[in-house]
Amino acid sequence: MAFVLATFDKLSASGVTGLPILWAYESSTDNLATIGASAYFNDIAYNLSIGDYLYIKGSDGSNLYGVTAVSPNVTIAANPDVVAPDSIVNADINSAAAIAFSKLAALPSAQILIGSAGTVPTARAITGDITLSNTGVVAIASGAIVNGDVNAAAAIAFSKLATLTDAHILVGSGAGVATDVAVTGDITLSNTGVVAIASGVVVNADISASAAIDFSKLAALTSGNIIVGSAGTVPTSVTMSGDATIIASGALTLANNAVTSAKTSPLMLKYASVAITAAEFNGMYAAPKLLVAAGGANTLHVLDKCDLLMTYVSANYAAGGVAAVQYDSTANGAGVIASTTLAAATFQAAASTGFMFNTGVVPQTFTTCVNKGLYLSNITGAFTTGDSTFVAHVWYKTVPTV
Repeated sequence: MAFVLATFDKLSASGVTGLPILWAYESSTDNLATIGASAYFNDIAYNLSIGDYLYIKGSDGSNLYGVTAVSPNVTIAANPDVVAPDSIVNADINSAAAIAFSKLAALPSAQILIGSAGTVPTARAITGDITLSNTGVVAIASGAIVNGDVNAAAAIAFSKLATLTDAHILVGSGAGVATDVAVTGDITLSNTGVVAIASGVVVNADISASAAIDFSKLAALTSGNIIVGSAGTVPTSVTMSGDATIIASGALTLANNAVTSAKTSPLMLKYASVAITAAEFNGMYAAPKLLVAAGGANTLHVLDKCDLLMTYVSANYAAGGVAAVQYDSTANGAGVIASTTLAAATFQAAASTGFMFNTGVVPQTFTTCVNKGLYLSNITGAFTTGDSTFVAHVWYKTVPTV
């Protein structure tokens, strides 16, 4: 019966080909028998019973190994390469050994050998940011890459990013997520990067108080025109007209005779010019001729003077009575006198003549003069026959009474 080698002892050599050996076996004693000087270990097969112990020595006395037979039917083969447990060190292995992977201990599918905390090679599955298949394929786990994993000089090509809608941009959402959105509101953005301000969106608040926009940036303005708010409150280019004009250089010109008494302070001396026909002059006893209309509530006209210029036509005035300027239109000279008086004969001249009335000298009750117009009147009788015309030039002040 052959035997199985199991427990190795006293190893001092692994290759024993051609070495003369001595050998013996024991069951209860340590007797050593000699094979013979010419016998060689590589030619030996020996049958042992289970529990027998075999000693083998080289003929030179060196200890080779001993083994306890633990199982039948195994033969000591020629050139055995038998070693004791835990006795092989790194230097014992030939650099060209090329040990087959199949000779290694079993390794679970897709696991690798990794040094443990105790420095022992240990089978472990790869976990964490990558996975490993049993065909050697490594895959980055979904969602594993974070900002810190990307090299500051990575320069990742834009083409490696997810698709971005035409003319859209990336904007952080309310949740802090970069999101594909269109540019809307006051500006638009093309896919060539051109930004355009939308029509009609710029309002006053958008313009800096220190913008100092050049006049040349404004719309064209006709020479000599100015910007005036229209009835619809729209700034509009218009030509200055009326009492004043302006030219492109900015020179302003007042129109001739444009400044009238009505356009001055109520406390300034005012002027009025009134044409009087012959019929009105002949009829002013019954219908006094209005020179200056009433100034309004709580106002009083104070006459400074009235020059009455007559243009002679062909017939002298006759009859008539004393003439004067009075307050209100009361007929027959019954109004409050506002000027000096001129006798009827004064107006019966046969040539163009001027007549002057000065401020009145007769005190009157205050309330009879307030808010009353100034009229030219006959106090004692109407003129007749005359055909000459007149122009009354009146200077007066309008003062408040309260």
